Amino acid sequence: MVEGTYSGVAAASYTYSYDQQVAGEYAGEQVFTVTQALLPAKLPRLDLVPEDAGTRVLSQFGLADIDLESAEFNRTWRVLSDDKRYAIDVVDPRMMLALMRNRQQGVAVRIDGDKVIAWSAGVAHVRDLARRMDLVASISKAVPAHVVRRYAELEEQRRAGEAAREANAPDWANTGGVLNSGRYTGIGVDADGDGVDDWEQRSR
Repeated sequence: MVEGTYSGVAAASYTYSYDQQVAGEYAGEQVFTVTQALLPAKLPRLDLVPEDAGTRVLSQFGLADIDLESAEFNRTWRVLSDDKRYAIDVVDPRMMLALMRNRQQGVAVRIDGDKVIAWSAGVAHVRDLARRMDLVASISKAVPAHVVRRYAELEEQRRAGEAAREANAPDWANTGGVLNSGRYTGIGVDADGDGVDDWEQRSR
């Protein structure tokens, strides 16, 4: 594994392998080369699969291909997402340019959470490392600012909600050394004094 900063973006590249089983029987080792870079915000999953990856790879996703305005791009890449509006927002002309310029045969791309991941079957040659790094770094930088802002705000709201719940938690919920997860769930609290736990009321 190699990791560090590439073109101003935190990035890494490594080989991932696992033993595949079919019907409970060992079916051989599966090996992939994975290169990733950090994104400026946590984003929903979006897969970008080059046409040369083949239908076998595409069938694993189970999502419809989303056509964009560029016919050349549509011939080169398949855009797979369960949210068409989000996919169109992310893959704007600037993102299309980054993907077209840095495309490599058989290398698919996934945007998921705080990472953009380029992956391909087998062990890639070290001479391809810089090109793979160019791919993930350029995608990280090309995510439209309005998309980054939207999902950064949603993440901030989520964290604020968690902080508010933690602030209202009883002392025992945050006490170390007891058998709990350290996260307050609200179970066992009857704030309005009606004899029914608050969590039960919310679930009704």
